[in-house]
Amino acid sequence: DQIESVVLVGGGVRVPFVQTTLKTFAGSKLAQNLNQDEALVLGAGLRAAALSPQFRVREAKIRDFSADAMEIVYEMDGKGMLNLRGKVELMMVGSSPGKLLHTTIFGSNSALGTKKLMNFQRTSDFNLSVSSKSSGRAFLVANISGLTDAAQKYATKESPAVKVQVELTESGTISLSDATAVFEIDQAKAESPTLADTVLNFFGGGKKKEAEEDETEDGPPPEEVKTPEKSNNTAKSDSTKKVVTEKVKLNLSVKYLEGLAATDKAASRTKLDQMDAQDAARRAREEAVNSLEAFIYQCKDFIYTDEVENVTTEEQRESFLAKVAEAQDWLDDDGTTAKLEDLRKKLQGLKSEHSPILRRRDELRRRPAAVEELRNATVTYSQLVTALKLNVTVGASEGGPLPPASFTDEEADRVLKSISDTADWLDEMEAAQARLKPHEPPVLLAKDIEAKKTAVANEVMRLLTRPRKPVTSTKKSTTSSSSSSSTTSSSSASTSATETDESETPSPTPTATEETEPATTPTTHDEL
Repeated sequence: DQIESVVLVGGGVRVPFVQTTLKTFAGSKLAQNLNQDEALVLGAGLRAAALSPQFRVREAKIRDFSADAMEIVYEMDGKGMLNLRGKVELMMVGSSPGKLLHTTIFGSNSALGTKKLMNFQRTSDFNLSVSSKSSGRAFLVANISGLTDAAQKYATKESPAVKVQVELTESGTISLSDATAVFEIDQAKAESPTLADTVLNFFGGGKKKEAEEDETEDGPPPEEVKTPEKSNNTAKSDSTKKVVTEKVKLNLSVKYLEGLAATDKAASRTKLDQMDAQDAARRAREEAVNSLEAFIYQCKDFIYTDEVENVTTEEQRESFLAKVAEAQDWLDDDGTTAKLEDLRKKLQGLKSEHSPILRRRDELRRRPAAVEELRNATVTYSQLVTALKLNVTVGASEGGPLPPASFTDEEADRVLKSISDTADWLDEMEAAQARLKPHEPPVLLAKDIEAKKTAVANEVMRLLTRPRKPVTSTKKSTTSSSSSSSTTSSSSASTSATETDESETPSPTPTATEETEPATTPTTHDEL
């Protein structure tokens, strides 16, 4: 009844099942006026702006909590001291170790920033350690010294109260500060005041009251925690006696322990590996369940298509649907507890029934186009090789005549025979496929047709891309003879033009190039 509204953040709360479950606890108090997806981002931005000195925003108090409980471990007075790992080290040879005391200083879900004041009844220097209550691993050790000398100085019957301030910082770590010993001394044993003190007290300038000395800083005082150890006092204090309180500041040294030991690291690594393995197994099982369920729905839609009906019989479809329904029932009954291997076996069994039907449907789709492409390719390649073999000029409108061929007749015949064999194979396989019924396994596969087409294309390309044969020396000598003959003819024509009568009008004399055109040697197939 004290809840006015429940604010939901995160995209996951949009799931109807999550909202229904929350309504069973909160009723109709779910807040719907907040963008759940943007809430976390906006909150983080406002928190960053509040922590930054460059922005001035309205203060929003946020309290973090510590998930783990923490305790202080120390030993009873006069028996021993704690070493850096929280174990007991004897102070005196031959003495037996004292009892270790565990005092919870911060419980689980303690607010960060909390301060507490620890009280110890002790008469000698001592060590204490702060450790995790769940794991027992100490992460800091503090040494408090100066107490032994102070106890000998004042020599009180009662053990002094040692106060240590402990803070759970905002970052989740422990901070120790202000170790002080409080002695209660009889007024008769206290040092008598001097003349200066008497004059100062008369004019109000003496020592401040104890209450004023306790005032340290603003804010609430730290919570006081008393330790369970017993006092060693034997005599009761006389209520009629007046006591004077003396505070002695003690030396406090804190050492934070380094990382985990080798054995602890190995144990942590083993635990993390186990957790990773469990997470991987869980994810794999969830993926197997989702894959099986998705494939079941896919099979139900697949079997009712027109193409599948063309390549299956009624009996085949009913048998397939019966196996799908069986897998669906098994998943509904035992799917939540089934092992990963069983889920994968069930999926593999359905795929073994689904694959033959899927293959026949795909062949029905791809075969006609593949057959047509191969048949057109055999005709085109056969015409091209035949034209090159006969040195026939084709495609003049697209770049002029073809270059001279660089292969022999035997090589061209071999390629033409391969093209012819491919065409014959296609005719035979088409006839064999025509004799089969649509629901029977096909013998003419699209992948085989594509392989035949690729093989023929490679042979033709190898034939066309062969390097040309080098020019023979016979052609060079023929060209030289023709050039010499042209030069001689040119010289003769020039001499006869000089001997003509000067009175006559000179007629233009044709040049040697115009008179003697070199004879064009017919191109033979051998030169190509």
